[in-house]
Amino acid sequence: MSPRSAEERALIDRILHAIVWVRGHDVLLEQDMANILGIPLALLLQLMHDHAEWFAGATASGPYSFRLSADEYRCVLRSALVELDYDRSRLPLAFTLHGVGMVASRLGKKIYKQRAETASYAFQSLGRRAKSIQDISRQVQRLQSRLNRQLPVFYKAADEVQTILLDLARLLDQAQASGLGDSDGVFYCYQPY
Repeated sequence: MSPRSAEERALIDRILHAIVWVRGHDVLLEQDMANILGIPLALLLQLMHDHAEWFAGATASGPYSFRLSADEYRCVLRSALVELDYDRSRLPLAFTLHGVGMVASRLGKKIYKQRAETASYAFQSLGRRAKSIQDISRQVQRLQSRLNRQLPVFYKAADEVQTILLDLARLLDQAQASGLGDSDGVFYCYQPY
């Protein structure tokens, strides 16, 4: 699915900025999830309560949702560029891609399913970006490995150049001391006839 409208692209952008990385999963926090679906947070929490058995399950790729630990919550708050507007009396829920789809299917209306599809597109594009970043990282590692293999050769050549320059400076000093050059470093060549 590719974004078809400016509204959908704006929604994808909001979703991409709301996704955080927790426990090895890209997730949306409960308030962001409610905002994206266009429902009150209370309705989302009631849905979670009413269908707890559905959300307790997991897929092969991970859970549908989970509650953040205090450390995870602090980490998310520290990494947020803006102050998050969450009820601080309890720890928020985090929803994986599959959890977003599950919530939309439980809500039932077409608009929620469409927004869940848009969220799915955003999660997948984030996954493609992560794959691209991994590919770039592997290329950087290969280049670093090549550089590490070449550095000893470079250092040896640099040492040889330094030795040659020191020898040249010593010879120039000797030539100047023996009167073959003047104080400006100009040297006279005497060739025997």
